[in-house]
Amino acid sequence: MAVKIGSINVSGERVDLLVARYGDGSPAVVAQMSDGEPYGKLSVFVAGLTLGSGEFAVKTWSENVSLVVVARKSALFVDTGRRHRINSVTAEVWRFRDGLLPA
Repeated sequence: MAVKIGSINVSGERVDLLVARYGDGSPAVVAQMSDGEPYGKLSVFVAGLTLGSGEFAVKTWSENVSLVVVARKSALFVDTGRRHRINSVTAEVWRFRDGLLPA
């Protein structure tokens, strides 16, 4: 079950950000339109990537570029500065602001 942690404005549209879990229990951040329609996924699962408490890998390429730009500026996340190369792209590692990660 996904839990809403906040909303951002992407290209004039309100997009809600929700946290679910990948199969290994790590956080999956999904985006959906205010009417419930799927918008995309801010996070990406990276097998073998070690994440600290409250951290997740961010898909920064392709269709996610505008979502990432706005989410980075929000008060919801902190960029840890860590990067992980996946073939020809790079995932960033972010963490949730204190108190935002649902149990």
